[in-house]
Amino acid sequence: MKRFIIIVVIILMCSSCVSDRPNDNSNPTEVVIYDGKSTIFEDALRYYETAILLNPDDAATYYNLGVIYDEHLDNPSRAIACYNKYLELSPDASDREKVKKWINGLQKRFEKMNWGQTVCGLKCRIASDKETYTIGEPIKIFIEIKNITNDKKIIWNHTLATGWRVNGHDCQASYGLPVQKPLKEESQVILPHEVFKTEYFITDLSVPVSPRMGKVVFSEAKEYYIWKKLQLAQLNEKDEWESLPILISTGITIKLIGKQPDLSKLPEVSKRWKSEHKIEDFCWLKDNYIKIGDTADCVKLILGEPVNITGHRWLYVKCDIEKKQYSAWYLLLDLTNKVSGWYEKPIE
Repeated sequence: MKRFIIIVVIILMCSSCVSDRPNDNSNPTEVVIYDGKSTIFEDALRYYETAILLNPDDAATYYNLGVIYDEHLDNPSRAIACYNKYLELSPDASDREKVKKWINGLQKRFEKMNWGQTVCGLKCRIASDKETYTIGEPIKIFIEIKNITNDKKIIWNHTLATGWRVNGHDCQASYGLPVQKPLKEESQVILPHEVFKTEYFITDLSVPVSPRMGKVVFSEAKEYYIWKKLQLAQLNEKDEWESLPILISTGITIKLIGKQPDLSKLPEVSKRWKSEHKIEDFCWLKDNYIKIGDTADCVKLILGEPVNITGHRWLYVKCDIEKKQYSAWYLLLDLTNKVSGWYEKPIE
């Protein structure tokens, strides 16, 4: 491991860490949990994303996210974005040049990733601007075609088919109509070793799929895999179009989630709950942000320390007659110290 700015050896999600990060001696978001399990990094992502919501100007958190995406989740594009944000928020950081070198290395690594098979000196890949979308939100897709030859390519491309896989199940592809005579003005010039990039939005999400999967894709919160099949033509030396074999992109996986609450209020509500303990603030945080499977450390970021701990039950709200509060709320944790639910105990 060439760099690991936080080293934490823990079992069952305890909260201690050692960091050699610069300029973060008083940073309250240093906790991250690593024990070698593959799912632990997803927990760390949730923790740090929560920390960013509470403090969007914390450079060290973006640094940590960059390391996770870079070294553990093999996601160069997200790592680059996090490192760049760290540099933006830390103009005087002592490690700026080192981080810039990491970014350059990641850009080279990303450039080599996810290209499909070569067709007549061309390669194709598909990408999206982010990994998670809300249902109903237009999905921004990029198609890149790379010329790996030493000759200029003048091509025309048309989406012949789009393939879908929903939660691991293949669906019937949706097909476009092939165009026999492309117009010259619709051509793209790709110079040697350069990339042509086009983008579009998926907004009409209804396509034919198998009976088992229903009739509408992208209508509910699931994981979707997308690929593209492109029909290509090339302008030859005689200024004539000649057909090329079908060019198939690599695929991407995106996640659709339900409509999310307005989390811009999260820092304010969390801070007010910790100081004033109003039941309406607690309920808003519980209902809108604390999710099944969240780590105990993530809960503490939002709700603070519990009033009392009894085994795997954390008491957060107790009876308060002056505030007309007649129920006790317990957070329930499983054996790995992750949220398994809530328990309300009425008090007469």
